Amino acid sequence: MNKLSLIVALSLLGSSIFSLSVKPETKVDGILTDYVPYKAVPLDGERYDLSSLSKEPEATKFFDYNYRYMGLGGTSIATSSIWANTQGEKLDGKPITVAVIDSGIDIYHEDFLKPEAKGVSLNSKNIASYSLLDPKSTYFYSEPAGSGQVYVKHADGILNAYDNGEPEKAGEDYYSHGTAVSSCIASAINGVGGFGIAPKAKIMAIKIDFQFSSIKYAIRYAADNGADVISMSLGAFADSFTDGFGNKQTGYSDVSTYLQSDIDYARKKNVVVVAAAGNEKTEHRSYPACYKGVIGVGALAKQSGTSAAGFSNFNYSSDKAGTDCNVDVMAPGYVYAANVPQAERSTYGQQADNVYSNTQGTSFACPLTSGAIALYRSKYPEKTISEIETKLFNSCDDIGTTGWDSKFGYGRVNVSKFLNDGEPLIPVSEVKINPNEATLKVGEKTTLNATFLPENVSEKYKTGGWISNNEEIADIDMETGEVTAIKEGTTTVCFMTDEDSVMGVATINVSDTPKAEPVELVLNNIPDSFTYQGEEDFSSIKASIIYDDKSVKDISSVNYSMEGDLKSIGYKNCKASVVIGDKTLEKSFKVFCSNVGAKQETHGDFSDGLTFTSTDRFTSNGTRSFKTSSGNNVSWKLSAGTSTFNFDPDRGLQLGTKKNAPSSIKLSTSFYTSDINKIDIETCAGSGKTVNLSVSVGGNAFVSSGETSVTVDSISKTIQFEGTGTGEVAISYTGATGAVFIKSITVANTRLSWTGDDQASSFINYLKTFKGSCSPSFEKNRHEIVRLVNEWNALIKDAKTSSLLDAKFDDLGYMTSAIDKLDMMVSQYNKSLKEGETELKVTWIEGHMPSTINEIDIANNSQTNLTEFFAVIILIVSVSSFAFFFKKKKMR
Repeated sequence: MNKLSLIVALSLLGSSIFSLSVKPETKVDGILTDYVPYKAVPLDGERYDLSSLSKEPEATKFFDYNYRYMGLGGTSIATSSIWANTQGEKLDGKPITVAVIDSGIDIYHEDFLKPEAKGVSLNSKNIASYSLLDPKSTYFYSEPAGSGQVYVKHADGILNAYDNGEPEKAGEDYYSHGTAVSSCIASAINGVGGFGIAPKAKIMAIKIDFQFSSIKYAIRYAADNGADVISMSLGAFADSFTDGFGNKQTGYSDVSTYLQSDIDYARKKNVVVVAAAGNEKTEHRSYPACYKGVIGVGALAKQSGTSAAGFSNFNYSSDKAGTDCNVDVMAPGYVYAANVPQAERSTYGQQADNVYSNTQGTSFACPLTSGAIALYRSKYPEKTISEIETKLFNSCDDIGTTGWDSKFGYGRVNVSKFLNDGEPLIPVSEVKINPNEATLKVGEKTTLNATFLPENVSEKYKTGGWISNNEEIADIDMETGEVTAIKEGTTTVCFMTDEDSVMGVATINVSDTPKAEPVELVLNNIPDSFTYQGEEDFSSIKASIIYDDKSVKDISSVNYSMEGDLKSIGYKNCKASVVIGDKTLEKSFKVFCSNVGAKQETHGDFSDGLTFTSTDRFTSNGTRSFKTSSGNNVSWKLSAGTSTFNFDPDRGLQLGTKKNAPSSIKLSTSFYTSDINKIDIETCAGSGKTVNLSVSVGGNAFVSSGETSVTVDSISKTIQFEGTGTGEVAISYTGATGAVFIKSITVANTRLSWTGDDQASSFINYLKTFKGSCSPSFEKNRHEIVRLVNEWNALIKDAKTSSLLDAKFDDLGYMTSAIDKLDMMVSQYNKSLKEGETELKVTWIEGHMPSTINEIDIANNSQTNLTEFFAVIILIVSVSSFAFFFKKKKMR
């Protein structure tokens, strides 16, 4: 093998690689387009016998060089716990598939053969039957090199992926590279050699000639043919420069985009893509590690868990976490691995090759990380690519400066933390049917529901279908569980799960008595009003059906509709309807759209928000300063009874886990010196868990919906606390049984005010529906006048003013304003009070009062004596009323 500069560096691109103006054509040896995609299945949770690992003759060297610093739950094979639960194998025994796009693989090497190959004479005709490699292994190459004419050999599968030194014809010495890379991932547990980090994973060896036009096809082929992970220990640069060893590196600008669409294609196919960061001791961007969506892996120094290898590339100092850079994570770069014999390749093929050697490079940190991801995918097969990447990054050991840094990225891969950073799939143990017995009349229907045990069963296992044992007695809809009684008799129906055929059974008794016919829809608890600019909510309505046999049945499947919208106050016509068999019943009703509690404009002294991100979050207990939405640097102190601190992109800062639930959590700050009256917290608990949340300011308890302690469940939501206080803000969680997530906190001193012209216009439009205060309809509309006054008082309280209130409009030929019309209506109402009625009182605001009141004020400003003052009142009221009445009379 060549040394660090070649097998490690692998900057393989030459000037002949690109022919970007010509669309690559594919000539097929075998079938390139007729792929059979591979479908993942979940882990069975089997515990493995670790004694088999120690029986591999080279096992100790593999562990000491490759795995000691990867957080495997121990410092030796005997003490490591990680392989006890997962070795890269899924529920049905099928392995996770890792596609290694490289120089191929020594198909005769003992570490990739079945145990029964020992002592067998191997040749090109029988090697496939003894191999543990994926039969879809293949070979892509350009002919001539760099022409864009891409050929593929996969008709013979494994044989064509043979790492036989063929690339040497172009003058390079990197054959055996793919063999060593694959060895790090999945050297098999077969009684010989060593073992890979995911020893029961399967290698899909995709041999290439290292032309990017070939790599393009290799990526898509892997994605189409069942790869769960793609590992690429190769690289090239987009710019030219002198590297950290004084060597000139030639760059090609097209490199930075050439494979991006292929990476995107693989990710859409649910494939995680991993690449080596490169070995040029440089910050210049290396591809494919720097493509968006690729996990770039740097190398640790020889048998070190804290130092980077001297050759390992790193990131620009200006790079940030989550950007497209060389290094996202670090893994061991000095390894012990399978290698090819140094003898003439023509003498191979008699007995299995058994050569091993030490080698180094980011080329090997990459497959070790790919293997760790293979273990994760076998344990958590339903996790998305985004979830896998987030868990990997958050579980890394921080070995550089605190947090993400340009040298180590997120830090050193810690496999134990990585694999414990999720919950395994839980299958169904029992199906219960509710109700488990039903008695129906012929023609009657009912719907059954299936519930699954245990309560935390994974969604994957809840699929299935309904079956009737006798469809002549009772039929059941396979998807909805709706049962229809056909004829008299007794039968059973069941729900059977798709995955494990777990069954729940219910008994159906059918009577031959004809079913009763529905005659009326009855509604109770109809809401009195909706809030202006809000949403209609019919959830309080209790509906029932009255049948012709006088029986009554409560129902919930009612459709509600409303005429108009909620952007103007007043009564709205609503309708309820329900379909019973072939009959539709309807009921009409009215609901008032109200200004009371209407949405108002928020303003005040301040509103300051903190949103936790993957970089701005707590990683331990203590005090941290965060920049808030207002630009303030606010110090928050965290005291949590847990040692687990992570980040979830959808739910924010994570405190604790199911296994390490926090005994208590307190998040506090004394930064704010102004009065505080509102605190919003976007938060949730772990899956299926709850936790109690409370807030205080300066020792004063704040409330949410009248409660000082609110139960938070696994649905992320913003919970608003209100109160009055100055001093320390304390946010406390108690009673956690799993993880607690906090995404954002907003501290505010706000007040609410009327939004202005929109509500004024709405009120005036409602007022105009009263056609003159002296109309014949006045008497029957008295209750509406009471509501009108209540709406006005709610509207005008602490309100901004609107010129619309003083604008004149035509009211049956009489020009008036909203204020004057309301004043006259209230005056008439109060003068004609009936038994049991209470005098209406109207709130007026300065600058917006009835003209009669304004005229009285003018009289007072003229120092009118008391007698004159009352005379003016009587005169104004009399004249105004007379004029108004006269106008009405004239119009009629």
